[in-house]
Amino acid sequence: MICFEVDRGELAEFGVVVPGRVHQVTIRLGSVFTSLGDASPSSLRIKMQVDGIVAYGHSLEDVPAGMTGELKLIGDGGDKLFQMTCPFNCVGAK
Repeated sequence: MICFEVDRGELAEFGVVVPGRVHQVTIRLGSVFTSLGDASPSSLRIKMQVDGIVAYGHSLEDVPAGMTGELKLIGDGGDKLFQMTCPFNCVGAK
């Protein structure tokens, strides 16, 4: 399961941009986040795909656990990011 701790969310023309830190598992282009907060049934449901990754000024294909970066997300649920108090986690499948 992927997990990304979000520092804040920013609306963009294509979706949202979320800077933060990767926990445990590498996040790749195409990875999909399915909930905000945690994976429990009470968490907010989303379906947002990683469409871009920027870390340390470079566009990347993936970002490994422990690194910070900025994810560009597209899909359903971007508006829910702004209901959360930062920092919070986005979680999902690989």
